[in-house]
Amino acid sequence: MALRQRYGLLSIVVLATGVLTLVAEAEEVNLRSLLRVDQGATLAELVALRSDWTIDVRIAGESKSIPASKYVHWGSYKDQSRAAEVLLTDGTILVGEIVSIGTDSIDVASRLWGEVHLDRRSVSASISLPPTDSRERDRQRLHYLGSEPPDRLHLLSGDTIAGRVLPTTERNGGGLFGLVSVGIEPENTSSNTLIQLEDLQAITFKAGTLPAARRKCLLGFDDGSLIPAISLSLDESERVEMVTGSGALLRLSWSGFVQRLSYIQPLDNGIVYLSDLAAVSYKSLPFLTLKWPLGVDQNVLGGCLRLQGEIAFKGIGMHSSSRVAYVLDGNYRRFQAELALDDQANRQGSVVYHVLLERPDDSDVRTWGLAFTSPIIRGGGSPVPVSVDVASATRMALVVEMADRADTRDYANWLNARLMR
Repeated sequence: MALRQRYGLLSIVVLATGVLTLVAEAEEVNLRSLLRVDQGATLAELVALRSDWTIDVRIAGESKSIPASKYVHWGSYKDQSRAAEVLLTDGTILVGEIVSIGTDSIDVASRLWGEVHLDRRSVSASISLPPTDSRERDRQRLHYLGSEPPDRLHLLSGDTIAGRVLPTTERNGGGLFGLVSVGIEPENTSSNTLIQLEDLQAITFKAGTLPAARRKCLLGFDDGSLIPAISLSLDESERVEMVTGSGALLRLSWSGFVQRLSYIQPLDNGIVYLSDLAAVSYKSLPFLTLKWPLGVDQNVLGGCLRLQGEIAFKGIGMHSSSRVAYVLDGNYRRFQAELALDDQANRQGSVVYHVLLERPDDSDVRTWGLAFTSPIIRGGGSPVPVSVDVASATRMALVVEMADRADTRDYANWLNARLMR
């Protein structure tokens, strides 16, 4: 039994179980790629998203309800370099700009989110304009997210002023027209300094201690906002409410939510990602002398896992030639991933991927065997899916070897590398 109400492009359905369902009406089509467990990728129209992260979709005209445990992600996410953004300590990216700084709070204005009131302790940084180069964007975000106390103003000149960012006043601007300046009380001085916003590259804030909740689902939006949500609900005005891991509360209208939602990835759905397991061994075998690290939810350069501009939030980055091993202990039935060279290869690089498994024989003697070998995969190509039966396997090794032209730009990614029980 369900109660249905119409609100423009959407319906609200509250099931007898109390599970909230957000339903798109027929005139609002959101057709994107759906990656399902055991079934690969297919185009799917999002019909509904429920508060337990179940999605209702239409695939080739057929309606299906897919629980969170049965899909890896729907849609795609791309970050942006067109507007200011605010980074929260839980990994949230809000595309918008700070319009007010208080002693305990920070207000952000956003075209998508409207005005957002945040606990100052949850705000990590504000970037005036992210770089157009994706590698530099990644480096900058990681740098600012890892900034040590105290507060800092990062100037376009390359200088940094450390101290305490002061609450804004009327002379700093704010509100409808945005801030024009930011004040800071520098360390070891008694006089305050006022910096014009046009001279600022970023502001980083001393992170406070907030209770962190386990992220349940990643929600991406077409403006570049990214929300690691722990809950999805309705407020009294029938707006969608999302709570992030740091407790930030974000609201969107029904139509805004459905029109702008571009990505859904459940994180607490029983899928085990290799990047969440500790590798028991890793070895880089360089062509010359440069050894490469293992990328955990990163490429080997330390940036996001990217393919054709789209970001994968889970996965392993490796360089040829290298090998990494994991303990399975017979606990899983299947290994899956999508294989592709990272965008940073710039349509160069070529590698071969291998999966090796250790299994006991009839005498309980454990031996290694080759379970999968890919064709040559080159930069700029489409992802190649891999699905390997790992039942009874005690260990698994992933190997990347060079193919053409030695190891030039062999930035190999195992996108969404995952184990299913």
